[in-house]
Amino acid sequence: MSAVVFIPSRNRAFLLNKIVPKWQQQDVEQVFFVIEKPDYPAYHNALAKYRDRRFLPVVLPDVNRGINWSRNWITLEANRLGLHRIIQADDDIYPRPDSDVNRLFEWQGLNTLGIGIMVPFYGLMFGNETMKNEDRPLMSRGALGKRLFSLNVQRVLAIGNFDVRLHSGWGDDELVRQGMAALEATWYIHAGVNGVSIAGRYTKGGINDFHGEDQDKRRKGQELSHRIIFKNWGPRYISTPGNGKRMMCKWGIFMDDFVPGWRKRIDWEKQ
Repeated sequence: MSAVVFIPSRNRAFLLNKIVPKWQQQDVEQVFFVIEKPDYPAYHNALAKYRDRRFLPVVLPDVNRGINWSRNWITLEANRLGLHRIIQADDDIYPRPDSDVNRLFEWQGLNTLGIGIMVPFYGLMFGNETMKNEDRPLMSRGALGKRLFSLNVQRVLAIGNFDVRLHSGWGDDELVRQGMAALEATWYIHAGVNGVSIAGRYTKGGINDFHGEDQDKRRKGQELSHRIIFKNWGPRYISTPGNGKRMMCKWGIFMDDFVPGWRKRIDWEKQ
């Protein structure tokens, strides 16, 4: 069965001409651009020119709730549609044409919530030669790899879904922590499925648009997310918020406490 893809997006219809042709090269059943009502005309017009019924804009039932609320709604909607597995993707990344995005569902035998796509800078964790030579899911030491990823819908719902309070950052990482704590489920990245990122951190739209393109407001929003996550787990695992400090998770300690024997599950060596 081909993948159903959900792409939450906000005020970024201008990126569709770069990513839609790449998604058209994939064996996918449907690609939904999940947007807010004010964005519908721009996305509808941008998609109409492709005359490809697989690509549709879907309007969220509310506005200005943030990215994790969108991800939460997507999971609930997938469940309503009877989908047991889906792909979620950022709106500024696409799978390379020589990769099959359906391989992100190769999770049989793995205790995981999903599998992420590989991008070049992940060589810092895995090693460039490892990425080149392997052609399978590799366990991540932490939560790297959620720009474009598969999800097991039922497992995500079983642990509480995406936390809607985290509207400005780290909500996907928090889902991975929930999975580790509840299910001892670690995260994986597929070395045989590669992606291309086309936008930077400060590109117009997305979370920046949610904060009115005001970076100070975005930082304050991220600090709120940091405080919520800190309250969830405490200083043993999460850096203390305040004074503009960037949130850090002590993944090694977290996994030692919640995923006994996790190091033995890593079956690759950095090369």
